[in-house]
Amino acid sequence: MCIRDSIITINDEDYNLLKKIGYKKCQYFLMPGMGVDSKIFYPSEEKKTMLREAIFGKDSSNKMILTYVARLEKDKGHDFIIDVVCKHKELFNNIQIIFVGDGIFRSRLEDRVKKGNASNIIKFLGFRRDISDIFRLSDYCLSVSIREGFGINIVEGLLSGLPVIATKNRGHNMILNEKCAYLFDINDEPGFISAILEVNNIERYLEMSESALHQGKKFELNNSLKEFDNILKVLKLD
Repeated sequence: MCIRDSIITINDEDYNLLKKIGYKKCQYFLMPGMGVDSKIFYPSEEKKTMLREAIFGKDSSNKMILTYVARLEKDKGHDFIIDVVCKHKELFNNIQIIFVGDGIFRSRLEDRVKKGNASNIIKFLGFRRDISDIFRLSDYCLSVSIREGFGINIVEGLLSGLPVIATKNRGHNMILNEKCAYLFDINDEPGFISAILEVNNIERYLEMSESALHQGKKFELNNSLKEFDNILKVLKLD
């Protein structure tokens, strides 16, 4: 048995580029990401209220919670969110934005939120091991990264039944569509605000939540494992 040189990609843009300009004798494969376990990430209305009160107290029960799980780094776009919130606080009266994750920019970002008097809107939870519970207590998954190979945090949100508010980039574009997400260009303030104005549209929210679950299942762990198994079969040559 011999194994050919091969590259496995996890987004359409990389796959198509390699097919176009890559080494002709190399094989290229596209997988639906690394896969997310739907036994861990799933929606639960029963747990939602309990988890909210445990982490944020009873005052959070009437707020729409937007959760962004990402390292606190420049490319993840936290500054963009803070800028918009500080300039348009009146749009976030019943919205709570949660930043989950740690990183070198954390203290600077926290200072910006405090100086902008937005600490009641934006909360920093730091590194967490209970991401699945954080998504279960949330209403929307948020991601405004400049670039992304594959947005695994978005798939986790989708499988938790969360509609997504996200920037357009290669990793997001592979996963999302307009049925389950509000999409806007990078650093597009009007586009982001337009999505925020729709947050309380309950009828639309319920439709998008159902679509989110359907879309997330395409990137479920078992599907990725099946695709990887198919790739291994192709690579085994007599």
